[in-house]
Amino acid sequence: GIKYFTMHHPVGLMGNAAEFATTYQKFSSQCCDETKWTSDCFLDESEVLLLQFCSKSSSAAQIACCQMTGTQRSECLDNAADEEAQTISREIYVTSEQLCSIHNAPDGRLIIWYTYEYTRRNRNDSLDVVLKSVSELGLALKLCCQDQNKSDCFSTHLAPLSFSILSQ
Repeated sequence: GIKYFTMHHPVGLMGNAAEFATTYQKFSSQCCDETKWTSDCFLDESEVLLLQFCSKSSSAAQIACCQMTGTQRSECLDNAADEEAQTISREIYVTSEQLCSIHNAPDGRLIIWYTYEYTRRNRNDSLDVVLKSVSELGLALKLCCQDQNKSDCFSTHLAPLSFSILSQ
């Protein structure tokens, strides 16, 4: 859900992406209980995600796209997302303390945060690529957050992941 929302609305807030994912998860779990089935449970997953995205769209461009049908709608949303994505820096600017704080949070915040940040910058990468990158980040954080010289460690291990570590 987070990847889908962010792929279509790269400048959208992380909280909105997480809310979208939660709404989709609730819908999906409802479809597992045959007493709660709706006609939407029998739609293709991508169609359900698109319908939910369009019901939450707020920008004029997205609303206009969502009023289209079929491939026109998808192409329009892709073009709007491409324009939004051009306004986002290619690098993720963060302090080593922020990274370690996110890494140490017990609630999966690292996966949510990095999936959001990575997808904003790499809209067309598959979920497998995103999850591999999350895994690489987790390994780097495990190593570097225990290191005395976090900044040097991060600059070595996070460079391939497009991070810019800011000075404290």
